[in-house]
Amino acid sequence: RLEITLNSAHPGPFLRLLGIHELREGAININARIENQRAGEPYEFHIDGTVAGLKVRVDGNTQDIQTLNPIEANFLVSGPSLYEAGALFNELRLTAEPFVATGEFSYSGSNLDIPALNLQLDRGTLEITATAPALPDTEGLQLAIKANQFKPNFLKPLAETCELTAEPMDIDAEITLTDNGQRVLIETRSSSLQLKAQGAINESPGDINLTTVVESTNLEAFGQCFDVKLPDLPARVSTIVVKKGDLIALSDLHFDSDVAEISGLANIQLATELSFDTTLNINVPNARNLADSLLENPGSVRAFPFESSLSVHGSEKLIELDDFVIRAGKHTGRASGSFGEAFSWHGLDLKLTLSGQDLRHLFTDEERKVSRVKPYSLTTTLKNQQGTWVVEQLQASIANSTVNLSARISNEPQYVGSAIQVNAEGKNIENLIGHWVDYPLPSLPFSGSANVELAEEHLHFQRLNIIVGEHELTGSLFVDKPPNFSETSGDLTLKGPSVNELAGFLGLEYTFLDRDYEGSFVLQGTRQELILDSMEITVGESDLSGWGSLQNTEPPTFELELKSKQVYLPLIGSELIARKPAEQPTSDTSVFSSTELPAHWLDMAEGKLQYDVEEVRTSDKSIASFELELQLLEGEFRISEFDWEGETKGQLDLTLRRNQAELDLDLAIESTRLPIVWLFVGEATPSEDTVFSASFDARGNSVKSLMGSLNGTIMFNGGSGKIQGASLDALFGDFLSSLSRRIIGRKTDNRTNMVCSGGGIVFDNGTARLTPGLVLRTDRVDLFASGGVDLDSEKLQLGFITKPRTGIGISPAKVIAPRLMVKGTIAKPSFSVDSKSSAISTYAALISGGASMFATSLWDRATRSKDPCLDLYKLALKDIQLDPKGTK
Repeated sequence: RLEITLNSAHPGPFLRLLGIHELREGAININARIENQRAGEPYEFHIDGTVAGLKVRVDGNTQDIQTLNPIEANFLVSGPSLYEAGALFNELRLTAEPFVATGEFSYSGSNLDIPALNLQLDRGTLEITATAPALPDTEGLQLAIKANQFKPNFLKPLAETCELTAEPMDIDAEITLTDNGQRVLIETRSSSLQLKAQGAINESPGDINLTTVVESTNLEAFGQCFDVKLPDLPARVSTIVVKKGDLIALSDLHFDSDVAEISGLANIQLATELSFDTTLNINVPNARNLADSLLENPGSVRAFPFESSLSVHGSEKLIELDDFVIRAGKHTGRASGSFGEAFSWHGLDLKLTLSGQDLRHLFTDEERKVSRVKPYSLTTTLKNQQGTWVVEQLQASIANSTVNLSARISNEPQYVGSAIQVNAEGKNIENLIGHWVDYPLPSLPFSGSANVELAEEHLHFQRLNIIVGEHELTGSLFVDKPPNFSETSGDLTLKGPSVNELAGFLGLEYTFLDRDYEGSFVLQGTRQELILDSMEITVGESDLSGWGSLQNTEPPTFELELKSKQVYLPLIGSELIARKPAEQPTSDTSVFSSTELPAHWLDMAEGKLQYDVEEVRTSDKSIASFELELQLLEGEFRISEFDWEGETKGQLDLTLRRNQAELDLDLAIESTRLPIVWLFVGEATPSEDTVFSASFDARGNSVKSLMGSLNGTIMFNGGSGKIQGASLDALFGDFLSSLSRRIIGRKTDNRTNMVCSGGGIVFDNGTARLTPGLVLRTDRVDLFASGGVDLDSEKLQLGFITKPRTGIGISPAKVIAPRLMVKGTIAKPSFSVDSKSSAISTYAALISGGASMFATSLWDRATRSKDPCLDLYKLALKDIQLDPKGTK
C-alpha cells in the first residue's frame, strides 16, 4: 500500500509535464492511494483532490504499477469553468460555466476509451462517448455528443430576453480530430428550429469550412430576439461558410419562405478594420403578403409580385450602396450612393428615383372606382450631415400634379432647427392626395406653398397659401410650444364659393344649402392664455363673430363670447329633409342605443360660452332671436340661459353632471311652440294661444338606460301649420309613415295641413303614458290616441281612433270605424283594427264625463268641437299635477 500527497501553490511546471497548458493558476492538492492485496492481482488506486479549482476523483485499477498500463477507472470532475476543463485536450473551446462530469474510461497501450461520460450543466445533461487511439497525440480523437431537451442558450450573448435562449432542443454531434483540424457533424432540433452543420474546422488554425442548413417553423420568434418584426411563417436558410484567416465567405446563400426568396453571397473581412461586400437577389411573389407580415399597418398595398437586387460594400467607417433596384411590372425604383458611417448614418448621401405607369397597380383604393391611368415619378437626394437629415429638391409628379419639397430635419431634441419648404400644384387635388384619405375628394385644381421652421420654443408657419378650386387659405402662424402661449401669434383667412365643396374636401357627409363662405381670425398669446380675437365668419345669410380664450390652467379654462346678426337655420335643415330615413331595425334590435355615453369630456376643461343672435330665421317668413349661456364647471355641464323670442318665445334649462359611473340629466322647456320641430318638419302659422311645456330628469350611462329611467311630463296645445311628410320621416323614421298609411291611406300630396294638436304625456321611471291622451286635427281627419310606451323594453300599447272631417251627422257605424291598435316594439310595431278599442271608451269618457259612447249626437258634438286640442290640453292640466321639478 502506497499513499502519496501532492501539494503545490504553483502547479504550472507539473501540469505542463502532463500536457495541460491552459489551465488557470491555482493550487494543487492531491491525495492518492495505491494498494494490492495479493501478488498477481490488479493494483487498485484512489485519487481525490483539487487541481487549480477543479475537483477531481478517480477510482480504478491497473495491472502494471510501473507503466500504469492498462487502466480501467471511473471518475468525477467538477468545477466552476467548463472552458478550463476543455484545456485538458488543448483543442476544445468549451463554455465558461459550472459543471459536473462523471463517467468511466479504459486505457490500454496508447488507446483511451470513454464509453460513457455524463456532463451535467444548469441547462441540461450531455451524454458523451470518446475514443483517443494514440495518446498523448490527440489526432484521431472522436467525440459523440447527445442531449435531449437541452437548453444551449446559443443566442443569449446577442439577446438576453430572447425566448429561443431558453427553448430546449435535442442535440446530436460528432467531432473527429485529425492531423489538420476537426471534422464536425452537428444536428439540433427544437420546436421552432432545426440546424445542421457539416464540414471541417481548424484545418489551419481558426479556419472553418461548413455547409449549414437552418429551418425555422416560426420566423417571428427570431425577430423578437433582435427587436425586428418578422412574419409568423416557416423559413429555410442554407449557405456554405468558409473562414480562412481574416476572411469569412458566405457562398451559395439561400433564404426561402412563403413571402420572399433571397439568394446571393457575402464576404466579411475580419482585419483591423472590419469590411464587407454582399450581393443579393430578392424575389417577392406577393407584395401584400410581405407588407402584412412586416408592418403593423400595411395600408392599401396591392397583391403584386416584384423582384429586387442589392449590391453593397463597406466598413465600420463607411457603407457604400453600389446599386439597389426594385422592379414590379412597369414600375421601377432605384437607389445608389453612400450610407455613411455604420450605426450613425453620418455622411449618408443617397440618390433615389421611383417611377411607374399607374399608381393604382401598387395601391388599392375602395373609395375610388376610377379608370384613369395615373403615371407617377419621384426623384430626390437624401443626406445626413452630422445627424441632420437633408432632403434636397424632392420632385414628385402624379397624373399632372407636381410637388417640390426641400427639408432639413435635425437630430436635436424635439427636432429643433428643422425646416421644410414645400409647394405643389395640379389639375386635380384627388390625384395628389386621394390615395391617402379614406373618402373621395372634389375634382378641383390646386396649388399651395408653405415654409415651416421649428425653433427651440416655437413652430413657425410662414407664407401659408393653399388654393383648391376657388377656395383659398392664407396666413401665417407663430406657435409657442404648449403649455406656454406667450409668443403665439398669427392670422388665418379661409374663403370659398361653396360650403358643400368645403364639406366634401373635409370628408363631411352632409349637404347644406349651398352658400359661399369666408372666415378669419387672429391669434395672440400671453403667458397665461391664448386669445382667439377678431373672429369673423359668414356663410351665405348667416354670420358669426366674437372672441375666445384658452387659459393655461389644470384643467384648461376657456371663455367664448359670440354673436350673430343673422342665422339662417335651413342652411343645415335641408339635409334632414332630403335625407332618407335610416333602415329600420329588426325585431330583435333596440332603437335606443346601449353604447356607453362618453363622460370624460365633463372633466377635460372648465369655462363658459355666451352666444347672442339678433335674428334666427327658421324659414324666409319666421324670425326669432335668442340668447344662450352655458358653462362647464367641476364636471357639470349647464345651460343656464337659453331664451328665444319672436313669433314663438320660450326658454330652456339643462344640467348634465357625472354621478359616479352614470350621468344625471335635468331638462326643462317652456315655450309657446317648440320652434326646432317646425324648422325640420314644416311651416308654422303664428298663434297666440299655443303652449308647450316639458320637464325631465333621468340617470344612466347610455341612451337606453337614460330612457329607461326617465321621469317628467310633456303638455302642449299646438297651433296650425304645414308639415312635410319626408321631414317627419327624418325625425321619427318609418313609424309615423306606417301609422299614417294605415289611418288615412296613401295620398299623392305629401303635405299635412295641421289645424291643431294637444294633450299630455307623463313619464314615470321609463314608462310613458298618454295622460289623458293626444289629439290631432288636420284638414282631413280628427285623431285621438291613448295608451303608453315602456321605454326600457320599448314595448308599445297604443290605441287610435279617427274620423274623417267631411259631412255632418255621422252614424254610429261610422263612429266606431276605423279603430287601430299598435303593439309590438318601437323598432317593429304591429298594427291591427279592433272594434273594441279602448281608445274609444277613453275618449268618450273624457269628453262626455262617462256618458254612453253610442250616443250619436254626443260623438258628433265632440268631433264638431271648435278646438278639441284646447279641450284636451285643459283636461291634461287637471290630470297632471307637477312637483317643483316638473315630475308627477
